[in-house]
Order: sequence, then structure tokens, then C-alpha cells
Amino acid sequence: MGIEDEGDLAVLLYRAAHAPLRPTVELDVERHAEAEAALQRHAAAEVRRLSGGLSFGVEIPERDPDAVVRRPDWLFGDVRWELGGSTEALGRPAVSLMLRPDRRVPVLRMDFVERIELLVDAETGLLLRLAEVFDGRPLRTLTVRAIGPEAAVPEPHAEAGPELGPGPAMTAAQVGRTARGLVLTLGRMAFDPALRRALRGSEGQVPLPAPMEPTEPEPLDEPAPSVEEVVRLLALARPTGLAGTLRTDFGEARIALAEDGRFRIDPTRSIGPAAAQAQAYDGERHYRLMPHRLVVRPGEPPVFLLDSLRRPRAELRRPLAVRDVVVWEGRRAVRITAGGDGLVVDLATGLVLATGHLELHDLGPAPEEAESYRLEAPPGVPVVEAEQADEGLFDDAQLPPPVRAGLEGAARVVGGVAEGVARLLGR
Repeated sequence: MGIEDEGDLAVLLYRAAHAPLRPTVELDVERHAEAEAALQRHAAAEVRRLSGGLSFGVEIPERDPDAVVRRPDWLFGDVRWELGGSTEALGRPAVSLMLRPDRRVPVLRMDFVERIELLVDAETGLLLRLAEVFDGRPLRTLTVRAIGPEAAVPEPHAEAGPELGPGPAMTAAQVGRTARGLVLTLGRMAFDPALRRALRGSEGQVPLPAPMEPTEPEPLDEPAPSVEEVVRLLALARPTGLAGTLRTDFGEARIALAEDGRFRIDPTRSIGPAAAQAQAYDGERHYRLMPHRLVVRPGEPPVFLLDSLRRPRAELRRPLAVRDVVVWEGRRAVRITAGGDGLVVDLATGLVLATGHLELHDLGPAPEEAESYRLEAPPGVPVVEAEQADEGLFDDAQLPPPVRAGLEGAARVVGGVAEGVARLLGR
């Protein structure tokens, strides 16, 4: 089978990932302790940064090597593919592939590494060689030295994320930041009525809106594409440059996805008053318009709320079945099932138009003007330029301004005292 593009490779890997029997392998595993220690230190620093200074001991577990090479469904995760050329390994035709992490908040081992270099068997989809690289150095190298008879492949399982445990002692600054966060968290639990209702359980929960009525598209009397054609469609999809209406059981919003990663979300129906009234990213700053303030932070949002739309290739981790071709608001689409869940996929772009929990409507081109991806504060609403992780803890808190100001003042005092005590103790 010739591998000309990512679509061809996706078909090969999809077949390998979902085959009940796969060739067995004999593996050589080489580990590099110095690079592994550097990765663990980097991961611990990232966890501290993302948690606002909390100190953890972090261990990044490895996937089972046999499952890595024989069930390559993990390749459809949050990684960018860089397809290389044809080559040879074990006397067999192969293709080289480079993976780079593509997740904003790292949670798995492959999110922390610099890249993963692969050789893929062009006939079976086995990974004949895998090399994890961090800071320019190899971490772990898996090399197939022999291929044996077919046998059942390991059952798929979620990759374990970072294991957190007791870490090194916090610095004085980290102690102060942790103390401030604790005061703010306890204060919100005491004074925020929305959070108190949520903590009490169903008695005080904000009532959910009525479930979304699923749209039933009109079937077309034409042959449906094959599973392989749908795999190619999802693998090659680049669903950006689009705007439309997003409907879910939990709300409704106007959305825009620009070609360069910019986006905007303007909810028109939401779960309650604590939700963001709008969010946007203009390529440099992330905006969140809350009921009482507009919060602006540099950089991308830590969690991209529209990832399920931006990454249709992730559906290939589940076995697909094709149903029929339909019309979705004038667009030709195909209905499929992925692991038992129904999906509607646009035949022109590969965009997932509908799942069991969301639908896209009124699609058109996304605006190009930079102003379309910036939020302005309404009259009387303050703008908060948040630079630190603990500056946005009350973004969505339903607190009167005097209560908010008092808690933030108390947090600064307690944090300063804690930091001073830590310095006296030699932190």
C-alpha cells in the first residue's frame, strides 16, 4: 500500500488499531535515565505553573510498549503529524512519521515530550520503531527486532496522566501563593450563593435547560462512502474559517473559528448566571466577559472550548460504521456511528456537524477582521488584566463587590504572613 498523504496513513493505522488480531512482536527497549530525569523535572515545573504554584512530586508513567506498537489508536490523539518519506525497516517497506504534542494543558506523557519519531510498517501499520525525544535527547526508544504470528491485541485503555505525590518543599513565594488561594477558595465557598447551591446538591442546583431537540437530517438516495473514505475525510479535515451556531443540551452560542487559531464564543442560552457571557482569543490575548468584570489574560486559553470541533481525527480512535448520506441545511453530509455514538460529518470539509451532545447550524465563513475576536467591556464593567494564575479565581463568582474586595484583601494579608514565616524557616 502506497502512503501518499495523511489520509492514506490514517486508513492504515485505523485498520491496525481496530483489528482483533495483530502480529506479535519482539521488542528492544532502551531508556535514557538522564533525559528521563529532565523530563520529570520539566513536568513537575509545568504542574506547579498550571496549579498556581502548588508543589507536587510528578511521575509521568509510560504506556505498555506492546500496546504502543500493536494498537496505534493513540496516534489519533492530541498530536500534530509530520509525514516523512518512504524507507525500510526489518527488510519491510515503512514510512517515517513525526509527532508533536498539540494540547494546551499537558496531561499525558506525550504532551510533555518534544517530539516522537516513528517508523510505521507500510503493510501492517505496526510501529517498527518509536523514539521519544525531550530537549533534543532520546528518552525511550522501542525497536521491533522480530515479528511473530498474530494474536489478540491488548484491550484499549486510557493512558494514565501524571501521578502526583509529595513533592519537594515549596519556596516562600509558593507558600504565600498557596495561602492566598486557600483563603479565596474558602471565602468563595462561604459567600458565593451559586457555589453553595452546587455544593448542597440537587436541592439547590440551578435548573438545567430543556434537552436539545436533535435535528433529523433528510436522507439522500445515493450510495454512502466507504469506511476508508470517511477515515480519510476525518484525517484530512481542517475545520477552521467557519462561523455558525453551536447548540448543546447545556446552552447555545454563536461561534467563529478563524484559520489562525483565533475564536469567539457568544452564548445566547446558557446554564445560569455564573457562566461566561462571551469568550474570545485574538491571537495574543484571551478574553472572558463575566457578569461583573472582563478578564483579559495574555496567551491562549488553557483549555480550548471548541477542541471537539477542531479535532475530528480523534473520532478515529473508535470503530466507525457508515449509515447513509443526508442533507444538513443544504450541505451534503454522511451519518456514521463511532463506537456506537451517532455523528453527522460534512462531506466537503470533514467537520463534525452533529454528535449526541452538540449540533452546528447556520454555517458560513468566519470574519477576518481582528476586532471580531476582541471583547469590549460594557459600560460600568471593569477590565481586569490578569497576569498571575491566582488573579482569576473569582472570575465567575457571584459576590457583591464589597465582599469580593474584603476577601481579596484578606488573602493578600494571609499570603504575606505565610510567605514571611516561610522565609524565617529558611524556605
